[in-house]
Formats: sequence, C-alpha cells, structure tokens
Amino acid sequence: LKQGFEHPSPVVKRLCLRQLHRAVNDRRNLKMIGEVGIMKHAILLLADEDPSVVKECNKILVNLASYDEGVIILYSDQGVKLLKEVLDKSETIRYRVFDVIIDSILISDQAFEFASSAGFIPKIKAVVSTQSTGIWHSTVSNSHKCR
Repeated sequence: LKQGFEHPSPVVKRLCLRQLHRAVNDRRNLKMIGEVGIMKHAILLLADEDPSVVKECNKILVNLASYDEGVIILYSDQGVKLLKEVLDKSETIRYRVFDVIIDSILISDQAFEFASSAGFIPKIKAVVSTQSTGIWHSTVSNSHKCR
C-alpha cells in the first residue's frame, strides 16, 4: 500500500485509499493501523492535486475519528505534526485540513479536546473570523457536496 500512496496515478492512490478505508471500517484493525503508521499517507494526501484522492482521504480520516482509538491515532504527536505540515502548504489545503478537523470534532468530544490541545481550534476561529470566510464557506460547501 505504501508504494501505491506515492504512485503518480490518482487511480492507484484511490485504490490504495479504498483498501485503507476498508481496514479503518473494522475497529479490530485500528491498533495495527496505528502501529504501522499508515495513516500518515491519508493525511499527506490531503494535499494531493486530485480532488477524488482528497475526498477519499477525508472519508478515511473522519471515519477514523468515529472510534476512540482512531481519534488517538489521528491526534497522536505524529498525526498532529503531519496535519500542521500539510496545513501550511496553501490556503486551499488548510481548508481541507480544517474540514477534517471540524468533521472529527462534530462526531467526537474526544476529538474536540485533542484538536483544542493541538492548537487547531484557535486557528480555525481566526480563519472563520477573517475575510476568508467566503472562501471557507465555499470550500466546506463543495467538500460536503462531494461526499
């Protein structure tokens, strides 16, 4: 799977992401997923140019957050570091990351606590309160239409 995540073809990336999504759907796999560190690929691919790849990543990460163990994986030190790394790539990608964070905190109180501790909540508030609100609204609306 790791080689597929780095493949130049979006079709191959989506295929690998769908396999990862199947694994995340089974709670019994979460410990192994966390130990192997394979979630980093789903986080990093939030910066992919292909919207269909980003959509798959979003589904995986939000689904992951629906489990207590998954929230711990998503907001682990490595997960937070990767989310922050991807967040800084561009404004569009920042909104993608914020979309995952917001979707995760809507389904999990624990995710809210972790996101807050990681410093994401003030960043989201700052973006929402600036002139970028129109872009934010457009990005969030479009991402929800893709689901």
